[in-house]
Amino acid sequence: EYTRDQLDTISRTAIEAIDRTIADGGTLRDFQASMIDGTTTLGIEPAAPYYLENVYRTQVGSAYGAGRWAQMNDPTVLEARPYRQFHTAQDSRVRSEHAPMDGVTWRADDAAFANIATPCGFQCRCAIITLSPEELADGGYSVSTSVPAGFVLTPGFGASSFVR
Repeated sequence: EYTRDQLDTISRTAIEAIDRTIADGGTLRDFQASMIDGTTTLGIEPAAPYYLENVYRTQVGSAYGAGRWAQMNDPTVLEARPYRQFHTAQDSRVRSEHAPMDGVTWRADDAAFANIATPCGFQCRCAIITLSPEELADGGYSVSTSVPAGFVLTPGFGASSFVR
């Protein structure tokens, strides 16, 4: 079992490795190699590749999600594109907890949806797009005022995770 200091060191090592990998234009494999080298140097048993893949994909997805959230909430964007629409990957791997939101459209200022942001969980592949009033009308979309039953946002994810 690791001490709190060891876990903090591992976390810092992972964050630094992800930052370096992204800055260098690296890949998941580059990150995994960096982490295996780094944890070995720390005297820690290297993490399993599937765990490192989960860390990498979740952190990269969260960074992308935070940037996308900032873009969608820019006042100029909100004025021009005041609607949002949720999309899953629409394949057999979509989580049952995310599936109810597929295609749901809402006003960006609707408090019921205030914390809905992607990723919605570990390795989530869902996305949110913005819509103009014209796109809303042309698409024939109806505007929802409540989050569908069955949708679950994994604790620690969503818009509230972007505020630090």
